[in-house]
Amino acid sequence: MSVYIEKLTEEHNTIIRILEKVKSLGIRNKEGRVFLTKLKKCFTDHLKNEDENFYPVLYQYANSNSSKKEILNMFIKEMLEISDEVFAFFNNYEKETKYPNIEEDFEKIYVALMIRVRREEKILFKEYEKHALENSEVTKPLDFGDAIVDELLLEHAEILKVIKEITHNGIIIEDSKELFLKFKEVLLKHKNNENEKLIAVLNEASKGVFDLKTNFQEFIEEHDEFEEKIEEFFENLESETSEMDVLVEFGKIVADLTLHMNKEEKILYSEFKKLQRQKNYHFE
Repeated sequence: MSVYIEKLTEEHNTIIRILEKVKSLGIRNKEGRVFLTKLKKCFTDHLKNEDENFYPVLYQYANSNSSKKEILNMFIKEMLEISDEVFAFFNNYEKETKYPNIEEDFEKIYVALMIRVRREEKILFKEYEKHALENSEVTKPLDFGDAIVDELLLEHAEILKVIKEITHNGIIIEDSKELFLKFKEVLLKHKNNENEKLIAVLNEASKGVFDLKTNFQEFIEEHDEFEEKIEEFFENLESETSEMDVLVEFGKIVADLTLHMNKEEKILYSEFKKLQRQKNYHFE
């Protein structure tokens, strides 16, 4: 990872820490509002950095690479839209002394920022580094696990996109039935794909076939427990549940899912790629 991308990633980590602090303290809490002010400053400074140094390079790369142009421009456009949403929230917050929907709107920017951070780090940062690599004399080492992991990361991005659509729709059950169905479908698709292509391999690895430093069995059990929570959420959704209960439970699922996917990416996916590189191991 380049020094510049490391700096942007650290800025992301700071934004997420402050975001989580506001969420835990409460948006109407005096201390929570102090951290909200810090959040605006950190996000503004980060955006200025990216607008001046990151996105111009990415635009140049996209426009010079026909195979990447459409998807990169699509992601860049979505990142800019998220920025507009976040600043719209801050403007409303600063103008209105009474803000009846502040909790709901904060939940929307919480999800939006999580989506922005994840997509930048897993897609745009990666493309930026590829562009930097292509314009240097360094030869990229062969990474056998990239194809499968990239596929799973795109599924994570798809899940987050549906979450954003549901959140923007106000999480009204009657109006969001199709979106909740879509949410269930993308989660099931990802679960099946991940279990078939990745979890099965790591399950085998955790039994001692490979000399691994981390015990994955415990993590995989945690993975299974989380899937049970997801199933329970959809079962409750189909029963007679109040809008407020759905809002609360959906918020919990989104928070847990975001942390879970982050843990998957940092531990499972990285270790899977290490396994792929072992000389005595071949994935078919």
